[in-house]
Amino acid sequence: MRTTSVAAIPTLHDAGYRPSPPRRPSSGPSISIYERYATQYAAFRLRVCPDDRAEGLTALDLPRARHAAEVGCGPGYYAPVIAARHPAVRVTGIDNSPKQIALARQRAAQQGLTNARFICDDACALSQPDGRFDRIVASRLLMVVREPHRVMAELRRVLAPGGVLLITEPVARPAISFADWIHAPIPPERIFTSRAFAALVSLVAWGSCAIWETGGYRYARCRKTAD
Repeated sequence: MRTTSVAAIPTLHDAGYRPSPPRRPSSGPSISIYERYATQYAAFRLRVCPDDRAEGLTALDLPRARHAAEVGCGPGYYAPVIAARHPAVRVTGIDNSPKQIALARQRAAQQGLTNARFICDDACALSQPDGRFDRIVASRLLMVVREPHRVMAELRRVLAPGGVLLITEPVARPAISFADWIHAPIPPERIFTSRAFAALVSLVAWGSCAIWETGGYRYARCRKTAD
């Protein structure tokens, strides 16, 4: 495991990160690939993607949590596990795809989880109030959003003072991508270099932040300064 201190983090410009270009005007509403291929993505996320939860759940320090959120939850990846293992913790799964939320709700109901709820929301402009959650996990989220810098600001805003944010992103492109899985010509997911990942995480102020790599993922554990 390799850790990086905040002092060693480069700027986004130095790290070579460039935001996605503005969307072109469209004659109709756009539908995300996670909405169009909802069941296929659920199978891919739950069965094909390398599992980062063992490391991530430990880093979240959940025994001390009261209200946890998984932002970009898809069909429910971290959220159901947190709810099942920590029944005293309220858990909210957030995704902008109604079909992914429907699948997550179905899976939670099948598991009999009463402390988990799943809602549609936009990670770039969350409708949640400031400081709503004391634990947040965003796994494989920044690689698919168009404006990850805006998502970082929103994640910090809805995190309670003293709370912990965990971000996980793959270190390299997988042997089997989602495009391979569904045999469709869709844009590849973004893979951050170690420098770009560190620079993105540091865009907002943290009381402390540790970054490390293990098991094919980069992790950032960020704690918001307490009031």
